[in-house]
Amino acid sequence: MRRVVSVWLVVVLSSVGAWGQPTGRDINPGLLGFNALSPFETTGPWVGERWLVAFGAGLQLSSPESGADVSYTVPFRFEYPFVKRASLWLEGSPFEAFTYTRATQLAWSPNRPAGVTRGDISFGSRFLVYSGTGWFPAIGVRVLVKTATGENLANRRFLDAPAYQLDFLFGERLEVLGGELELAVCLGFLAWQQGEAGQNDAFAGSGRARWEWGRLAARVEVRGYSGWQHNDRPLVGLVGLEWRFTEALQVEASATRSFRDPPGLDFRIGVKLSGPTLKMP
Repeated sequence: MRRVVSVWLVVVLSSVGAWGQPTGRDINPGLLGFNALSPFETTGPWVGERWLVAFGAGLQLSSPESGADVSYTVPFRFEYPFVKRASLWLEGSPFEAFTYTRATQLAWSPNRPAGVTRGDISFGSRFLVYSGTGWFPAIGVRVLVKTATGENLANRRFLDAPAYQLDFLFGERLEVLGGELELAVCLGFLAWQQGEAGQNDAFAGSGRARWEWGRLAARVEVRGYSGWQHNDRPLVGLVGLEWRFTEALQVEASATRSFRDPPGLDFRIGVKLSGPTLKMP
């Protein structure tokens, strides 16, 4: 009788643990960590003439259940224009250190309450289609892919599946208050794989206003996407400051508020390096 009870308890506890893991159609950002499938950064259609390397550190506080789960990242970005109207880029974080609150542990049943896990890497390209004339905006296209490099779903940190997004880019540059105001809008389609249950599709949109005056630049950004299920409608707002020391060296600081899927805060500081002007066809 005691052996039967023991077996029954093992089965029940295993079932509870399995129930706590997202599977199939449940694989959505609101049921995973802060970096699972964040809305991609807004970018203008323009292509520069210098390669860029950016790296830094990030602190994130998210509250999917209650309290604040904490995570740390080391974001990076590399962009290289190979012709005057096209560039390639690679970005992400090689790892993430995280700590779950007790409330999240009870709700999600992750494999471990804290640790270090692999991060996600994304890559893509941007093409300038039309340079713009007068008040008619510049137009471009962006194609990006999120790889499945992050750790599996057992720890609920990353979406262990590929995703891709196709955007139309619109941008305008204006002289305002002695500086340059850059307006950019991205409108597109996002899709990600949900295990063997097919894929989830979402409309993606974002906008950015960036004002540069001398060595100082400030930007405000809103971005998000909306899927057709629950827990797949993240919306974030960002404010950032940039200071250019030289033509090749710039420091950046930003704060991002995520309003849902899951709600949280992201603070980043980083350095951006740019190379000499490239000779491109």
